[in-house]
Amino acid sequence: MHNTSASPPAPPQAPAGVAFSVMSAPDGHTRLDAQQEHWQRILASSPDRFGTDASAPARAAAQAFREIGAMRLLELGAGQGRDTL
Repeated sequence: MHNTSASPPAPPQAPAGVAFSVMSAPDGHTRLDAQQEHWQRILASSPDRFGTDASAPARAAAQAFREIGAMRLLELGAGQGRDTL
């Protein structure tokens, strides 16, 4: 028989040292919504904010891949794309 009087499970807790919350604001937006809106506004106002050339770590990674003859690579596609291999 299924117990319907049990309280709902507690929400997941952030790992120790991580300050993260998706609590809703009175207007229904979450903190994640606010963060997304912030970065959309910032990056729209300065699309080359982080530069347009590949970063030194990306150039080093590309060289390392060439040296071992890597022909296929899975890129997760985060960021603005300047380090896309």
